[in-house]
Amino acid sequence: MKYIIWDKENNPLTAQVSILDKKYFKDYILSNLKPINEIKYIEGFSALLHTLAKSSYILFNENLYWIVEWNPGLIILEMNKKEKMSFTALRSPNPKFGGRKPLEIDKKNIYDEDAENHQYNLIFNAWDAQFDKRHQEWNNFEPAHKDEVKLFHDCLKYVNKLGDLTQSKFEKDFKNYFENAKNNIEKWSGIGIITR
Repeated sequence: MKYIIWDKENNPLTAQVSILDKKYFKDYILSNLKPINEIKYIEGFSALLHTLAKSSYILFNENLYWIVEWNPGLIILEMNKKEKMSFTALRSPNPKFGGRKPLEIDKKNIYDEDAENHQYNLIFNAWDAQFDKRHQEWNNFEPAHKDEVKLFHDCLKYVNKLGDLTQSKFEKDFKNYFENAKNNIEKWSGIGIITR
């Protein structure tokens, strides 16, 4: 399981996901993925590309995972070469994430700001390394292998095709598309999977 990034010089780099973050990924992300059709991407998740949301990419078992910091915490899309996608949403352990009003479920879990935050790690270990060589060194980023770069691009072919469809369908009414898409993401994500 590896992060894949491009640095400021546009060089592809990869790094192993830490053992504890990998376990979290398997326990809460892989076990909760649900298939989605292309309409849900076109009328929902594609809108995340038009935001300032922080995100990362992870390669694992011939799949590419796009992990986005978005309410309720993380939005995760699984993509592959088979033109199939899956999705899940995790609830942030921070009860005030994104300025939201905490729910009763949030109050049951005592949030410790100093505790290991795997959701944060899964985004920012890669995000920060894109722009800062120190973060690349701290997280052991190395030049990506050609097969890793090829897998990354192969997994994106389908969503790139859907992106073209999205643009042709909504370019004349982007504002309504964007608002409706954000509402759809919120509806499909619900309160998110509660993690421990």
